[in-house]
Amino acid sequence: MWKSASAGLEIIWGFVSSDFLKVYQRPKHLIGLLVFPLAEAKKVLLEGVQRLDKEGKMAGNFKGEFLVGNMPGLGPTLTFLWSWICDAGHDEELEQGRRLLGEFQLLGTVLLNTVSETSAVPIYELLGGTYTGGNFDHFYSAAVSELSSDLLDVLINNPPPAKMGAVFHIRQPHYIVGLTSAAAADSSLEEREAGIRWADVVFSGLTNAGFGIKEGYWSFSRPEHAGVVSYFGEHKTKRLRALKEKYNPHNALQKAYPVL
Repeated sequence: MWKSASAGLEIIWGFVSSDFLKVYQRPKHLIGLLVFPLAEAKKVLLEGVQRLDKEGKMAGNFKGEFLVGNMPGLGPTLTFLWSWICDAGHDEELEQGRRLLGEFQLLGTVLLNTVSETSAVPIYELLGGTYTGGNFDHFYSAAVSELSSDLLDVLINNPPPAKMGAVFHIRQPHYIVGLTSAAAADSSLEEREAGIRWADVVFSGLTNAGFGIKEGYWSFSRPEHAGVVSYFGEHKTKRLRALKEKYNPHNALQKAYPVL
């Protein structure tokens, strides 16, 4: 290292000959798809998953959501995006995850199980191309306060048509039932209309049966169902509109909260 000084300014010249970085072990995960027949949704969800939740076995490390779809070769299915995230330094957590996975597998008839130990898997890779979506989508969302036998009857009695995929989360505990029919660009009009009819029938069944709660998820709702005041309240709606007028007066993002 060299020094030079000029007019009271000291300049340090040098080079780095070595460096030290602290590294951490990447935590292990159990992650994958766990698929059951849609016909067993009541047994799996009401008798099984809710029991495991009440027993505290799903707290902390477990993360997951379930999808209702129509998987090629398997028919109407209840599919869990199943994951158990561990602390890197605790092997016991991995064993807990394995035990929970074992209990999940006893909840019903397992049609497919891809859950395995890994260190990192992007969530989209779990879908394995089955639910990749296309460029034709028709969707609703209904927020419901709880899962019930009658609610699941609506889903079981109205499985998605083949080649279509469809259940995605307010201040109170609730479930979001996402009804999405997606078709490829080269799909026929009949295929698209079949998906739309299915989404319409199930959405009407859920709402007419009184399962829905007033608030919803804006991002998962059709524009005609997105009542801004009912979602955000009068005070927050006024504030949001003022912010939009200030920062986006020309409506640059036309498809984001357009009614604001």
